[in-house]
Amino acid sequence: MANPNIPSDHFLPGLRVDPCRAELHQIIAPDGRVVVNFLPHNEVWHILQYLKHQHPAALFTFQTVPADQLGIA
Repeated sequence: MANPNIPSDHFLPGLRVDPCRAELHQIIAPDGRVVVNFLPHNEVWHILQYLKHQHPAALFTFQTVPADQLGIA
């Protein structure tokens, strides 16, 4: 199955990210889908807190966007 995640340059053409300091993050739903992608830490953290409040039984994952999606791998 192909990766369902859209690469960052689809939404942010010309994005330049320092490979030593990847600053974009994402939230992964319990079923493996990315529900929030390519946002700074604070914004993703606030969305994650909201999701945890609305769906307390669901386990969402907060992570840094993988380098291959940022085009820096």
